[in-house]
Amino acid sequence: MLFLTKNVWRFRIATVLFIGVLGLSGCGQNEKMVKVTGKVTLNKQPVTSGSVSFVGEPFAGNAPIKPDGTYELLEAPVGKELAISVRAAPGGPGPKSGPVAPKGVDLTGMMAPEAKGKGVRIPMKYSDPKASGLKYTPTSDSVNTHDIDLVP
Repeated sequence: MLFLTKNVWRFRIATVLFIGVLGLSGCGQNEKMVKVTGKVTLNKQPVTSGSVSFVGEPFAGNAPIKPDGTYELLEAPVGKELAISVRAAPGGPGPKSGPVAPKGVDLTGMMAPEAKGKGVRIPMKYSDPKASGLKYTPTSDSVNTHDIDLVP
C-alpha cells in the first residue's frame, strides 16, 4: 500500500471539502449575492472558535468564527430565508468527537489544534440548522450585519 504523507492527506481532505461546498452552493448565476457579517455570542460572551453555517434552497455557505467572535460570509443570496447553525471547532469547546482512525494510522497531524484560552461550550441544538431556531434573510444592501446571540 502506498504511504501518503500528512500533507498529501491534508490536501486531499481540503480538496474534497472545497468541492463539496461548491456543489452545495448551486445558486443561479444571475442571483444577487451579498456579504453577511456579525458577531456570535453566548450569554453576551464572544464565541471564540467554530463556524457559522447558512443553509437555504439551494444554497449553503460557511464562515469561520474568529477569536473575537466575529464571522464573515462572503456571499449569501438576497431575499432568501436561510437557516443558521453554529458549531464548535473540532478539538475546541464542545462535545469531544472526531474521526476514528484505522488501526496504525495517526490522525493527530490532520486535526485542528486545541482551542487556546477560555472556550465557550456551544449547546448542541445550535449545530443543526433545522433545530437551531436561527434564521436570517439577507437584504439588497452590499453588506448585511447579523449578530447571533446564543442562549444555553
